[in-house]
Amino acid sequence: MRAIRAARASAVLCRRPNVETVFSMIKARFGASVASRLPTARANEVLARCIAHNLVCVTRAIFTAGLAPVFWQDAPAVLPEEQP
Repeated sequence: MRAIRAARASAVLCRRPNVETVFSMIKARFGASVASRLPTARANEVLARCIAHNLVCVTRAIFTAGLAPVFWQDAPAVLPEEQP
């Protein structure tokens, strides 16, 4: 029983630094304050910031790795440098 609790606790504690890093990145890029007044609007603003952060991370990873993403099957794969 103690081993199970210890394993769960260590799994949670291992994720905490990653969460803190993401919060810090979001605050640095988009600001620490939330402008909305209503609770629903605040939640939506925070969620929009999380989505924007994920898009920034994916875009940076695509350009850093030099990938040619294909978003639909008919489109040819074009590297970012080769676009007209």
